[in-house]
Amino acid sequence: MMALYTKNNMLYVVHSDFSKVLMRKEEVVPDMDEKMAKKPMRLCWCGEDAVVMFIHKSFYIITRDKVYPKNYGAGVKGLLPYQEVDSIKIISNSKCEILRALPESYIDIFKINSTAKSKDLYEAYEEYESRQANYENNILNDKKELQKAVESCLEAACFESN
Repeated sequence: MMALYTKNNMLYVVHSDFSKVLMRKEEVVPDMDEKMAKKPMRLCWCGEDAVVMFIHKSFYIITRDKVYPKNYGAGVKGLLPYQEVDSIKIISNSKCEILRALPESYIDIFKINSTAKSKDLYEAYEEYESRQANYENNILNDKKELQKAVESCLEAACFESN
């Protein structure tokens, strides 16, 4: 896949042979003016389904559903994005950050107030490890839901071990 940004503020994600347009976004940067359009930009992949566009002291995470802006303050002199295999390393004059896409299973387990069955299973495991007696109350009775929760926990554990 390739990501292409046009000077009229549109982003295209296409097959590498240009046979099919997979995503088309208009008005990627809301307040894009001519002055900003001339500044150096860089497009990087973050995971398999997000493109990150760097412009001066800010970047935009562009997914199929939404555009997430991130702006650094006045103290930052510039951003140097460095594409890694599975993430983007963002180096500025004050810090080095890593931007990485998280799988849904990982988010379901660790998101605050998540109602996912995998979170219940993980909490039951933590209660068991801390020798609390009520861990059995959180274990699921439905076998299909328990199987899905175990698979989700395994997927999150594999992500964490990489």
